[in-house]
Amino acid sequence: IFLLAIKQNMKNTFFIDGTNASGTGIIEKLFAYYNTKFLLIDEIEKMSKRDQNTLLNLLETGILTSTKVKKQGELQFTGLKVFATTNNIDLISKPLRSRFLELALPEYKFEKFCDIAIKLLAERNHLGSKIAIKIAVVVWKDMDSKDIRDVLKLGKIVTSIDEVERIAKTLKKYSTERRGSEV
Repeated sequence: IFLLAIKQNMKNTFFIDGTNASGTGIIEKLFAYYNTKFLLIDEIEKMSKRDQNTLLNLLETGILTSTKVKKQGELQFTGLKVFATTNNIDLISKPLRSRFLELALPEYKFEKFCDIAIKLLAERNHLGSKIAIKIAVVVWKDMDSKDIRDVLKLGKIVTSIDEVERIAKTLKKYSTERRGSEV
């Protein structure tokens, strides 16, 4: 969500999903989008160490080099800002980590969680604030989750405020996380 907000509000952004990214693919895309000012990498820890290491020189010098037979060349990015997110900082190579300023975002407080739920559910699912608040409350209190993705999951399913608690209870009862502990 943090990276998507940057993407929506800044010009010349390039968004990469780390789960499907390769170093070669990133290089090819950046050569194609040489005006990139903001490189956004979501879940960078999902990239292999080898693919993570293709970013080292770019982050250190702003220079991107390709030595592929059909695409040889060098690009100098002036003022390129790279933002990356991770769910597990320990899965990022040490040389790559050393090139980032690391920030740990604190967990949401309940009020902020509700504000974000209202905004996201209105934008993505066209849900009103009453149902969005109900979803946020149920996710936070009944499902015992502080993950905004749980709000989004419920937002995709529910069609009325009356369904929120019932669907949340069903999701909680049959979630794969709970099944593993009850078997």
